[in-house]
Amino acid sequence: MKTTFTKLKDYWLTVTVLAVIVCCGIWSESVKGQQQSQVQTAQKPTTAWEYKILPSVAIAKDEQKINELGAQGWELTFVVPTLANGTNYGRSDLYFRRSK
Repeated sequence: MKTTFTKLKDYWLTVTVLAVIVCCGIWSESVKGQQQSQVQTAQKPTTAWEYKILPSVAIAKDEQKINELGAQGWELTFVVPTLANGTNYGRSDLYFRRSK
């Protein structure tokens, strides 16, 4: 017949072993999730862009031309004003991009 001390010792040994098993399982799943996340990140394709630069006078106040560019997938990304005669802004260059 086991003494109370032996029963208590067996109980805590069992609890400790179970706690270690549970912690190892949780840690292993965490590591697996991190590895899968890294693989998914590495496989994410990057977007390749093509660019078009047009002078503003080429499409000034021409909604149809602007809509055509949009329908073709072109997106206006920024406008760079240029100087005319060194004092005033003359025309602007319009920079467009679309994914390849």
